[in-house]
Amino acid sequence: LLDTDGHKCRTYDQRPLECRLYPFLLSFQKGVLWVCAHEACPALQRMSGTPRWEEEVRRIRGALSSPSLVAALRSEAEIFPDLSKQKDVRPLFEVEADPGFLFSRQERIVEALAAAPSAIATRAFWDLVVWKDLFSFETLDIDGALTVLASQPSGVFLYWPPLACPLSCGTIREVFERMSARNSGGGVSRIENLSRDEAAVCEAAGYRVRMQREEYFYDRSAIAKLQGGAYKSRRHDIHLLERSHDPVYRPFEAKDIEGCLELLGRWLDKRSRQYEDDTYRHLLMTAAAAHRAALRQGVRAGLAGRVVEIAGGIAAYTFGAQQGPEVVTNAFEVTDPDIPGLSAFIFQRFAADPLWQGARLINAMDDAGIPSLQRTKMSWRPVRKEPVFVAT
Repeated sequence: LLDTDGHKCRTYDQRPLECRLYPFLLSFQKGVLWVCAHEACPALQRMSGTPRWEEEVRRIRGALSSPSLVAALRSEAEIFPDLSKQKDVRPLFEVEADPGFLFSRQERIVEALAAAPSAIATRAFWDLVVWKDLFSFETLDIDGALTVLASQPSGVFLYWPPLACPLSCGTIREVFERMSARNSGGGVSRIENLSRDEAAVCEAAGYRVRMQREEYFYDRSAIAKLQGGAYKSRRHDIHLLERSHDPVYRPFEAKDIEGCLELLGRWLDKRSRQYEDDTYRHLLMTAAAAHRAALRQGVRAGLAGRVVEIAGGIAAYTFGAQQGPEVVTNAFEVTDPDIPGLSAFIFQRFAADPLWQGARLINAMDDAGIPSLQRTKMSWRPVRKEPVFVAT
């Protein structure tokens, strides 16, 4: 594409994104999509350390913070090379969406959620914030019901059902018509995160319904006390950990972010080496984006964080939130994979935390279809598994 006479690109006006970004490069490293600087570029060397370079970095950061562009890049993140070992490449910042729009709508969204209560884990404002890098969200009022649309390059879908109580067949038909118009009649139009009753309304309106996942609910008091033979091995693991490591369970603080991110990196690295299944690795990478958002903006979005310190370092973290008067959601948990008993310790401490004393149940979310995670969740003796549906 080089014009050898004029030494210029013949398709400069139509050049692709990576050409437009240069000397900035996109690099996918351990689940993080980075914008890097290629320091071998002579133009960058001339600008380095000047106000013009600082302005260029700000411009690129702003251009790459659009939720729709971030969602598109994240959906294809694995095509970008890992440049972490290239000496002339310097990481500058992570590609992440600006959550400003969501926070500007926080009061309205929280109000609508309260008017249509649900124990489903994803039916919370914080869940939108932690997934902002994978979806571009927008809100609409349809028939008086707040509706949250999620966009990806393939099209739009409803992240939740319209927040109305009761939900009507007419509202369901209206939102499907709007999605179909946006999706050119494609098959991506759907409503996710439906309760059993909401799924029945969708079915009555003429749409197909199937189970999306099952969420695990536990007796909070039983987990907090760990009494009886059913929890004997858990008590043993926790006692062994306490004798060996003297763990400290305490509230998460902003100063813990870097330590938690470092722990997350080690956890991801070990998990991805343990399991070679591509689907599992993809789940790890998408979950990692949500964890990073939770660590940086989760408290502002309504999550409460806790960490476990061992020998002055962060060995585990967990985040949760009250989901109505009776249920607390255990949303995120990462523990040092090399310390036995740590997972049992932090889950038991989470259940016993004074912050949740009014809650009767813990929603520990789903098992993502992973057999080992399913076995772990069943071993904690759920009192029920609640199905969550999708309508197409």
